[in-house]
Amino acid sequence: MKLNKNLRRVVVTLALIGAGFVYGKQTGEQEILNRWEDRWFSSEWYDTKTIEEFLYDTQWENLGEELRAETSISEAHIFLKAADVSEVSEVSAYIDASVENHGPIDCFHNNAAIEGPVSFIEEHSVEDFDRVVAVNIRGVWLGLKFAIPNFASKGGSIVITSSVAGTIGSPGQSAYVTSKTAVIGIMRTACLELAERNIRVNTVHPG
Repeated sequence: MKLNKNLRRVVVTLALIGAGFVYGKQTGEQEILNRWEDRWFSSEWYDTKTIEEFLYDTQWENLGEELRAETSISEAHIFLKAADVSEVSEVSAYIDASVENHGPIDCFHNNAAIEGPVSFIEEHSVEDFDRVVAVNIRGVWLGLKFAIPNFASKGGSIVITSSVAGTIGSPGQSAYVTSKTAVIGIMRTACLELAERNIRVNTVHPG
């Protein structure tokens, strides 16, 4: 595939599940993501399948180009790959697939996260806590570990999604708050490590 050098190569891990690769004009990335979310939440196969069945459904193979056709971004190419972001092999695979298809990364939005059940600490199960931490902290760290070596030599940008909950706390969400506080620390460390490589690292705090 011949790629337009004026377009940015953006890797985005999508909230709750999955990972996607977006290759699009600077002004078009959000339009693609909005279309993806519309399709996801209105999908019959989302409503009727387990998470595992949804993640590995064969319809993912064609969804990227279907989404591109629905946007105004005629030069965009969208590559979608499902992954469990807490698993080393799957994170490595989505980064490798992105680079193989599109070359070095310009921007990485490390966004995938889960909230977990809402319950006070003494009522919260260890298993639920561990799962939130695995996705929201380990998943962010693994994404950085495998994405950073594949950034373009000119540098780029990393955005990690934290939350207002990570700065002020929230009753009943101890696991989620812990995870969103932790990624702020990961961001600060990555900033110091990557400054000389001209890779900016920031968190965003919706809520």
